[in-house]
Amino acid sequence: MRQRLIIFALLTAVLLMAGHTTANPYTRAPNTTAAYFLPLVRHDSPAQPLPSATITATATSMPTPSVTPSPTASATPVTSVTLAISGTVFVKPRWAIQQMVPPAPVAYQIILDTSGSMSWNFAGQGSQGGMIQFEADTQGASTTVQCETTAQDPNAVSCIGGPADPWWKLDERRLYIVKQALTGAGGLIDALQPNDLMQVIAYNSLGVQAGPGWSGDKALLKTTILNSGSYQSDRYRSDGGTNSADAIERARQMLADTPPPAPNGQPYRQVTIFLTDGIANIFLSSHNGGHALTNYALDVCPEFAGDRRAFNTPRCQYDALGYPASPFGERPISAMLTQANLLKQIHPELPLYAIGIGNVTPFGLDQVASNADMFYLAPNAAGLAQTLATIQNQIVGSAQTSCIPAGSNTWIGKIDAAHTADSPPLPSLPFGVYGYVYLTNDQGQPVSVPWNGPGADPRGGVTNMIPIVTDLNGNMTYVLPPSAGLTAGNYYLTGYVNYKAANADPTAGGDGQSRQYSRLMQDGLPVQNVSFTLTPSQVLGSSIVIDPLHLDLNLNVNLCG
Repeated sequence: MRQRLIIFALLTAVLLMAGHTTANPYTRAPNTTAAYFLPLVRHDSPAQPLPSATITATATSMPTPSVTPSPTASATPVTSVTLAISGTVFVKPRWAIQQMVPPAPVAYQIILDTSGSMSWNFAGQGSQGGMIQFEADTQGASTTVQCETTAQDPNAVSCIGGPADPWWKLDERRLYIVKQALTGAGGLIDALQPNDLMQVIAYNSLGVQAGPGWSGDKALLKTTILNSGSYQSDRYRSDGGTNSADAIERARQMLADTPPPAPNGQPYRQVTIFLTDGIANIFLSSHNGGHALTNYALDVCPEFAGDRRAFNTPRCQYDALGYPASPFGERPISAMLTQANLLKQIHPELPLYAIGIGNVTPFGLDQVASNADMFYLAPNAAGLAQTLATIQNQIVGSAQTSCIPAGSNTWIGKIDAAHTADSPPLPSLPFGVYGYVYLTNDQGQPVSVPWNGPGADPRGGVTNMIPIVTDLNGNMTYVLPPSAGLTAGNYYLTGYVNYKAANADPTAGGDGQSRQYSRLMQDGLPVQNVSFTLTPSQVLGSSIVIDPLHLDLNLNVNLCG
């Protein structure tokens, strides 16, 4: 019996020793080092607003897996002087709608600036002295004063407009010329077709005036426009600041009242034409209890001490990156763009034109329009008449067709075979490449990077080009891998995408034409580049995601050309 117990004890010991020497798959073998993994690059569409043009990024790495300590080896961090980058790319497709005759009747909405500066001439000059006459030339000796800042006259005189210093010659005042272009012989109202309608909105900081609503009565429309914005009943003098946001907000509200079908049964095609001669400088009144508050910009432009230079300087009237929030809401130019975007979102089919009169600074006005090529500068009377005629010809069309520029109001981050640009007309790109991102340093010099696109390197001597490709979900993206990473420093990006507006139904989004999109946008406005800063990495394999690039169509592309 004792002999059997001894044998059993020996067998148990052998089994226990075998269990301690079996490999454990969840512990690290001695004398090995844990691996590092690249973070995943996100390719989904951003939920945040358009990115800032400048970002600062610090590289990070995935955490090192937890391991069982080994008495004979330990992991040693490996430092790297380079960083990988990646980012997504978005375009805003544009196209032309070719409409066969007979065209639909048009309902024109006119938004007319009647601020004080509309009493000056097209060169931004007023007159001081003399006797201001009712709807006639100023009598007696008067002095010409430069009321608007120009490159030649950066220190303009402080002027008011209609109340004190209208331009002495009546028929050269902006307000006179605009009203005549709309109401005079051969003007826009005379050119209305039998079933066309019009409504009029006049605006300045003293209020937004709306006419009687949609009307085809040409005599009534002419009277409405001529009386709009009158100062002390003088139809060719005006007063007040430029409350563009209020005007566009009111236009959006009035567009909710869609006119019934025309007598011939056709539905109306609504068109809005926004005219202004100045920078928006009045806060949105609906955000301030109905009060029209002037933005003196003392917080962001203190050097102007709240004078007219602040009213007419775009950076004083726009919510630029890093500015403190205003207690009165968005600054006037930003509020104008917000209201324009709301209008376009509610009425995506609406052609919205913008006309800048005289010496107006165009900052932001091209983004008020439906497309940048629907913004026109009218530096003189002839230019204004020609602009209105051009717009009407686009809307009404010739005896055969009419062409209307159109475009998406949303940014598109995907591309597929149907939307891949044709070559020709555009230059050929390697298969699977849809455009390029260009990389430069803070000296403006190209930063050469290895080719990481499909196939052989086609770039020749331009080696700062990073190919724009797609991920598995069709999102447009670019990647500079760790092996070709960047050292710490400041960098700048530009780029382009070739995109085909391929929808078979033009009203839904396409005309089958291929175009190149290279106008870099940020927060709704064009920028020259997107800058970013890299700081030194601590761990090999670090990667950062750059804010998305948003590319619009260049201004020199004529959709109807």
